[in-house]
Amino acid sequence: MLDEVKKCILDAKRNKERRLIVLAGNAREMFKLCINPIEREFKGKKLCFVSSELNGNAFVEILRNTDMECEFFHYDASEDLLGTTFDILVMDMRLGVLPNDFGRLISIVRGPGIILLLVPEMEKFKNIITLLHKKFVVYPYEFEDARRNFNRWFVEKLFESRGVAIFENGEIIKRITPKKKSVLREKIEIPEDRIFDRKIYKLCLTSDQVNFLSMSGDILKRRRGVFVLTSHRGRGKSSVLGLMLAAISKYLERNEKYETFNVNVTSPRLRNVLELFRFFKRGCKKLGMEFREKSKNEITSERIRIEYLSPNEVRFSRADLLIVDEAASIPIKLLLASLKVSPIVFYSTTIHGYEGCGRVFQIRFLEKLRKKTSNFLEYEMTEPIRYSKDDEIEKFLFRVLLLDAEPPDIDPEINLGDIRYERVKIENLLFRNEKLLKEIFGIFINAHYRNNPNDFGVICDAPHHSIRILKFKNIPIASIQLAEEGSLGEVAYEMYLGRIYSGNLIPDRVIKHYRIPEFGRFKGKRIVRIAVHPSLFGRGIGSKALKFLENELRDNGYDWVGASFGATPKLLNFWLRNNYRIIHISPMENPVTGEFSTIVIKPLSDNCKKYLDMVEDEFRIKFIDSLVDPYFNLETDLALKILSSFKTRDEKLEMSEIQWKRFFAYAFSSLTLETCRDVAYKIARHYFLSNKKPRLSRLQEEILIAKVLQAKPWSYLRKEFKKKSTFLMVELRETIRKLAEYYGNGIYDKEERKKMLQYRRLIRDRK
Repeated sequence: MLDEVKKCILDAKRNKERRLIVLAGNAREMFKLCINPIEREFKGKKLCFVSSELNGNAFVEILRNTDMECEFFHYDASEDLLGTTFDILVMDMRLGVLPNDFGRLISIVRGPGIILLLVPEMEKFKNIITLLHKKFVVYPYEFEDARRNFNRWFVEKLFESRGVAIFENGEIIKRITPKKKSVLREKIEIPEDRIFDRKIYKLCLTSDQVNFLSMSGDILKRRRGVFVLTSHRGRGKSSVLGLMLAAISKYLERNEKYETFNVNVTSPRLRNVLELFRFFKRGCKKLGMEFREKSKNEITSERIRIEYLSPNEVRFSRADLLIVDEAASIPIKLLLASLKVSPIVFYSTTIHGYEGCGRVFQIRFLEKLRKKTSNFLEYEMTEPIRYSKDDEIEKFLFRVLLLDAEPPDIDPEINLGDIRYERVKIENLLFRNEKLLKEIFGIFINAHYRNNPNDFGVICDAPHHSIRILKFKNIPIASIQLAEEGSLGEVAYEMYLGRIYSGNLIPDRVIKHYRIPEFGRFKGKRIVRIAVHPSLFGRGIGSKALKFLENELRDNGYDWVGASFGATPKLLNFWLRNNYRIIHISPMENPVTGEFSTIVIKPLSDNCKKYLDMVEDEFRIKFIDSLVDPYFNLETDLALKILSSFKTRDEKLEMSEIQWKRFFAYAFSSLTLETCRDVAYKIARHYFLSNKKPRLSRLQEEILIAKVLQAKPWSYLRKEFKKKSTFLMVELRETIRKLAEYYGNGIYDKEERKKMLQYRRLIRDRK
């Protein structure tokens, strides 16, 4: 055993790669044995130990007595460890591990490095109840109902990897396959033709980083342009962006144009940009410049100020330069808005990884970007920073977490004939048809900007999750992930009273917000994700998939099918076009994306339809009366889309005589909206809820929503509609006149109206 451990260490060092050692069964005794050669070879190096339980952990005590620099963490800290670097990683996986945590933690080890996994005996490990099961198993299922696919898949991939050695109870059950020839790192050459200080280039670890710095200097000289930087994880994107900002700060000492060069940095989370900040400081030190950290969000140097803002905040900001890090995790709507923030914009994104899939970014966003932008540069970084290019453990990680899953090749112009609908068992995909598994998951990843390995773990093991696909000539062209919900029995009443159960998202919202515990007895399916092959968008395939699914569920006695998603006009169009009803919008917008989570549903049984008719009717009243708050920040076009989806009816408009006269005075005379907002609100509300209404233009409807129903200031409307306040005020009054003439016909005095308009013109002419 010791000889094999030494062989792993030697092979890792020779190739500047990582090697992975699995200790299964009596891990404590094996750990004591193998830690000695590791300590000798990595004396004084950094070791990271991660477990779900640190108190009383025997491995912690063993490591405290070594000469290595050991740090101990709970799995909850895995996100915070992104961006840190260690030489040895020990993962206590006796209770399993979340796929997200595994992916993050493997990435913190540099080469040469060793990763130790502590697990039960391999057969037992395949069948244990893991942290993953405890996270997603929901009522009415028990932990024992969870499938045991992910660990089985994990073990299979361990045995297939050249860079993995496995020991079980002291016996070698798998050896590594040593490499005969290592891949040498490309020699770094600093360009002669450059605008940045030579010292900053000396901090670069790869030729990719040097090339990026040179190209970014070109955009800075032009003072306008868009740069897109892509790579796999671990290629040094964030670090080189930090070095670039330090180089810009030094460059600006020779440039008198800017008193202070303002840089905004955005990313889904502040922690995503901590590496950028760290390398900015490192670059400043190398260049002999002072810097000041004003807060965790802001740092300044000689002529530059750098501030982190969330993606939702940054679209309202202005800057000389904007950096959008992990752009694939940000909705395209916000990415397009970010183009207006600064004349110079850098987008950085991971092509494959656990922060999102850059393919959506590439397919949907870059196409629009190339059309909009003349000064446009792209660069892909391929060389890893922390280990060799051909690292075996990176290959293993990509395989086990499907980080390199891609949709199948298909001609976008193909004539789609006979399309088949299939229910696929995850076990068959995992262990009999890995190619189809990767294609299906590739479609999911390419159609959604928020993906992570836990999604794969849930599909593998969650007892209430299943997959449907559409196939054309044996090629998957659409994928659907479903979650079973409902059939709650007595639990529905407990939820009504306030008890919290995880899962069952749609029944929970109906029971909680509409006080209908009876809805919990209905059986439904929630569409977790529906995705179409990216080459086949806009051809009705998603709608076809829904029809197939609805027929299947109806035939099998289901009462409803629904979905929950961050609302955009395009997404709502899709669901409304397929006759789904909006029944809930979260009162809180997502702080990162600015989207409001929305639930749509379609009844499949007559009994369920009665309840959903009632829910929909309640929602229309609740929504329109909540536009001022909490839906003040809801985009006007989205609000109009939702209001237009309601079933209108013969509503009675009740106003007193004085209220009518005040309304007419605003419409035809000198009263302002501010003095008549109460009556304007009543009329606007009636317009959107009633089936009797005058014809208004889309712009008039949107102004009515934004100013009267949401009570937004004129300054907000000016930005949103890109029109002057005077134009908007005139347009709103014209809209109010149309409403007054339609709803007030037979109530107001026409002669009086004529005189009011005459006096109003006189007053206007005098001004």
